[in-house]
Amino acid sequence: MKKNILILESTDVLTKTFVQEGKVKYDEDIQVYTARSAHEGICLAMDCYIDVFVVDFDIGKSSKTDGLQFVEYLRQQDRYRFTPVIAVSDTKDPMQYAYSHLHCYQYFEKPVVMKQFAETIQETLQCPITNREKSHHFFKIKGVYQAIHTEDIIYTESHNRELEIYTREERYVVPYLTCEQFLRRYHSQDFIQCSKHTIVNQTYISQVDMPNRYIHLTQGYGHVEIGPAYKKKLEQYIKNRM
Repeated sequence: MKKNILILESTDVLTKTFVQEGKVKYDEDIQVYTARSAHEGICLAMDCYIDVFVVDFDIGKSSKTDGLQFVEYLRQQDRYRFTPVIAVSDTKDPMQYAYSHLHCYQYFEKPVVMKQFAETIQETLQCPITNREKSHHFFKIKGVYQAIHTEDIIYTESHNRELEIYTREERYVVPYLTCEQFLRRYHSQDFIQCSKHTIVNQTYISQVDMPNRYIHLTQGYGHVEIGPAYKKKLEQYIKNRM
């Protein structure tokens, strides 16, 4: 499963370092999110599951909430109580608090030693993924919040800025939801994207017809098309299950 990293900083120094040095061995397995304020970081952390946080404690110089308060908020959330946090600051003053109370994985004083910073990120990426999947999510559909459970979803298709979610009982149309946003919300290993506009629940896959580029679904639910750019991903999916 792809891992998510959130970098919270007012500049792009750490982000550039990560892209140039820390991401080398993991470019196919990670998604990097960046935030310039604590508020933006919280919104991202609540929207999708983050596996590693890189937080500049000095972010408060350019926003109302500093990085330390941001991590304090994270530790109050069950999902992020033990998630690795790499802290960065101009001074050593918050170091002891960062380790003893916030349980940060590593603390760097600026200027950051880039090689050590990159190695630390790679270490945290090797930590096992915790059970972070949610069984259902709520979607606002025509003013009503509808719960849709993972096990009920057969496949989804995006059309004209809407996502059609086909379940065992009915079809839901969610406005302004993309395939990427859907995958970020559920973050479940059950789902695999098979074309630019289609996601299928692997539980309902009966056959994969590579020559004709079709996935046939169980229980008479029909079939979905495999996009040319997604053939290799589907071939790997089959190999992993042989």
